[in-house]
Amino acid sequence: LDPLLVLDDHDLRSLAAEIARAVAGAAPASDRPAPASDRPAPAPDGPAPDGPAPVMAAPEIEELAVVAHHLRFAARAFGPRDGAPLVAIHGWLDNAASFDGLAPWLGASHRVVALDLAGHGLSQHRPPGGWHHLLDYAADTVAILDALRLERCALIGHSMGASIAGFVAGELPDRIVKLVLIDALGALGA
Repeated sequence: LDPLLVLDDHDLRSLAAEIARAVAGAAPASDRPAPASDRPAPAPDGPAPDGPAPVMAAPEIEELAVVAHHLRFAARAFGPRDGAPLVAIHGWLDNAASFDGLAPWLGASHRVVALDLAGHGLSQHRPPGGWHHLLDYAADTVAILDALRLERCALIGHSMGASIAGFVAGELPDRIVKLVLIDALGALGA
């Protein structure tokens, strides 16, 4: 059985560089990363050979708690409080910590806030009989953006989180400045 996704430090830097380019509105790099055996050794505390933003020297994780829709949601924040906000939404049966490896590589100019969706990670579960549909998660995400007073931000979503991010961006195009989807499957419908 092959793992779904395995990223080494160079892959994380390359992915972070692509995300930084997308958030900045630049065109994506046209070439794919070199095979691991052909890659130069990474610089310990500087930019990667292919040029992503500088790495935060010692990434500090700030644990957040937000109340929205009568639930307590947890989140993990990286980067300066005044950095450009980038909200990360995890995939199915995952949690905010799934962005721990990527967030520090996004550089010192972004404030990455990785959410724990309802019933995941350290967020509160919905009461018995509550729903866990994608549109419920999208509504929760909007309520969390409101609670965090994020009038405009970029969204990054992985897997199920990408579908949720797509719903949010479609509903609030004036608030979502950029949309980054990783391993995305669009919404299914007629």
